[in-house]
Amino acid sequence: MNLNLGSVSGNTLELGYTGAFTGGGVTYPYVLTAHGTPHPNSIMAGNTFDTTGTVELRIITDADPSIIVVDWQAMSDNQEWLTDIDIANSVTKVAAGTATITIGWRVVADGGTGTFERTIAVTEPVVVPEDDWPFFTPTTTAAKTWQWSGRHPKTGMRVRIFVETP
Repeated sequence: MNLNLGSVSGNTLELGYTGAFTGGGVTYPYVLTAHGTPHPNSIMAGNTFDTTGTVELRIITDADPSIIVVDWQAMSDNQEWLTDIDIANSVTKVAAGTATITIGWRVVADGGTGTFERTIAVTEPVVVPEDDWPFFTPTTTAAKTWQWSGRHPKTGMRVRIFVETP
């Protein structure tokens, strides 16, 4: 972008330019590509888009982490936007309560943008009794790091444990 015109009037600075304006720093790091009917207990409940193409998403206001923690990149990578949060691998329920998020969206095909707010009701997370451990198998994920992951056989709760070895 080349600035080629400018003027000041009171407290207002007006600039003219030639070339492309790339948008003032707003980025949409996540995508929705798997369209359909959102589960009533999903992040996208009550929200659909008039496209079958890519919708870019950004988190404006994240959920209260004392209630729920969402791994937004995993949600995008695994396309769990329409999935019930009780079974979504990208969601960790921390405590019973409600959490409100605000998501910004941009439809790639036509450039349409907007936001929506979603309040999520979280039921009490499942506590796994100690006598049911271990139910997972170790795998090496990186040098000097071990990861155990799996679903609890009785509760279905997803568990991931990372341990750094010296």
